[in-house]
Amino acid sequence: MEIFNIGPWELLLILVLALIVFGPEGMVKFSRDAAHFIRKLVRSPLWRDLVSTSEELKTIPQQIIKETQLEESMREISHLSNTISQSISSDLSETINLDDKLQDAEDKNDSHHPSD
Repeated sequence: MEIFNIGPWELLLILVLALIVFGPEGMVKFSRDAAHFIRKLVRSPLWRDLVSTSEELKTIPQQIIKETQLEESMREISHLSNTISQSISSDLSETINLDDKLQDAEDKNDSHHPSD
């Protein structure tokens, strides 16, 4: 599990480095100060605006698709693609059948008229 793209091993490395830099007593004070700062930040209007803006940015691509009716166009293109594929497949099968019939006719013709 990753938090802020920091995995468990990276987090452990950060904690060990912080313990080395701040020492055991400094770690407690630093942790308390960091928690106070984070709590204050999360409760601030700036944080709420940031979260709100982030949510709006996540919905922009979907809004663009809806407003430009791109979704319907994509469905139409998919339908046309399927129709063309079926038509090509049908034509190809018909061509193969005609080729087989022509080959059979040539074989019959060769059997009725033996070569010299």
